[in-house]
Amino acid sequence: PKVVQLVRNIRDLEYRLTDTEFEAFMLECQLIKEIKPMYNKKMKNPLAYSYISIRADKTGRRQIEVGYDPGPPGQYLHFGPYTSRSTVERAVQGIKESQRILCSSPHTGHSLCLNHSLGLCIGMCGGGEALDTYNTIMDRIIALLDGSDRGILNDLEQRMDEAAERFDFEAAAKYRDYAGAVQALLQ
Repeated sequence: PKVVQLVRNIRDLEYRLTDTEFEAFMLECQLIKEIKPMYNKKMKNPLAYSYISIRADKTGRRQIEVGYDPGPPGQYLHFGPYTSRSTVERAVQGIKESQRILCSSPHTGHSLCLNHSLGLCIGMCGGGEALDTYNTIMDRIIALLDGSDRGILNDLEQRMDEAAERFDFEAAAKYRDYAGAVQALLQ
């Protein structure tokens, strides 16, 4: 009955050629967002998809954000759409933790944050050489997300193996989950 009703409501049929499957998917998402067809329940909610955006803050430092809207094209780097927000957040958390860029006060520029003393931050909050290291790490993250460098994923897998060799199975499981989430992003 649903298909019969759907066929009754067809007024026009149009197809558009795209170069890649990804472009077709993006076009489909855009048209569903604009037209809001009543028979497409799967993608009716634009909040069902997550994006990773690399944005510059007030000081010019690039930050990784996870959100439902990538923003206007060309203004920021964005990757996605991804269907599972929890997977995206777990992957970003794993990347930040493994690269030690979990800064608890990234906007100070003068003093080191609490996470630095805990070993979770390389010290970019204090500026100096750590800021150059941070920019290098951000370049590696962008290369990972655009598919040109899998070095961070290899680092996660290596940390997992090292933790397992030390019999630290909780840490090994954590790195396994992070690596799995990053692999899901790359697929």
